[in-house]
Order: sequence, then structure tokens, then C-alpha cells
Amino acid sequence: MRDALRRGMGDLTFSQVRDNFEHRHAIGEFQTVEPQKHDTGPRLTTPETIAAERATLEHMQHGQNTVRPS
Repeated sequence: MRDALRRGMGDLTFSQVRDNFEHRHAIGEFQTVEPQKHDTGPRLTTPETIAAERATLEHMQHGQNTVRPS
């Protein structure tokens, strides 16, 4: 919220930023991630980021045990 307000350069109100975020969260553009023990606020991600992370894990898993250690 803070960064969005800064980028708005005084042309946006907190209510506008909050409403825009809540709408985007409701339609799935942002997804909440399970909090970890010491988190101080909500953790958010996007479907694109989740897909990229899954692709990285899949690529890594396909490469396991394909090269002998030296």
C-alpha cells in the first residue's frame, strides 16, 4: 500500500489504493500465501510467480541424478 501511494505521487488516496488492491485480490491477481512463524503481515504472490516456481522445481527435479559427482 505504501509503495502504491508513493507511486501515485499524491494523486491517489489510501482508499483508492486499498479498493484497487482488494478488487485485484478478489479476482485472483494476488493470492495469499500461508504465513510463517515470524511474519508480521500478509504474504502475497501471483499465479504467474507460482507457475514460474513450479517450472523451476520441475526442471531441477528432472536434472537430479543425471550427472555423476566429481
